[in-house]
Amino acid sequence: MSRPQNPDNNGRDDDGKDARKGQPARGRATGKPSVPAPRSGTSLPPGRRYPIGRGARMVSYVGLAVLGVVIGLAGALIVDLWSGGGLVLGAAGVLALTYGGSVLTGTKTGAALPTLTWLVTLLLASLTTPVGSQLLDGSATGVALLFLGLLGSVLCIARPSLSPLTSLPPAGPRHDRSQ
Repeated sequence: MSRPQNPDNNGRDDDGKDARKGQPARGRATGKPSVPAPRSGTSLPPGRRYPIGRGARMVSYVGLAVLGVVIGLAGALIVDLWSGGGLVLGAAGVLALTYGGSVLTGTKTGAALPTLTWLVTLLLASLTTPVGSQLLDGSATGVALLFLGLLGSVLCIARPSLSPLTSLPPAGPRHDRSQ
């Protein structure tokens, strides 16, 4: 014998089943969220394409790390030589290396690795030796070099084209359809 229907439930009985068909009702009545199936039939994101192969990427990572150390030492040495020119060259060096690493490898690791080694090099250069000398002192230009280099590097790392899950639509003219 069937259970009485609740008229306030839009054709569903008290168990959340469709009273006419005996099947579970769709939507919130069953307590389970309804999620549409992926259109492609797979839950995996599309395959990622890299500009260079895996072995070349690994060699590039090592080269980018070494260049990060070199750019960090060069920036620490030239930041106080010119009254602003050294700061510009030091920050531009790490920005060029970060952007170049991201374009070369096509990964966020290629952008982050030179920045990380550059930062570690500058932090080690700011330590005082037992003799009392430093390569990078706590002056305004030294702090500005750290700030500008990190700010620009974070912007390079956060580029949307480096995200493996999204792809940007092709650029083209937009048409206003409101008229």
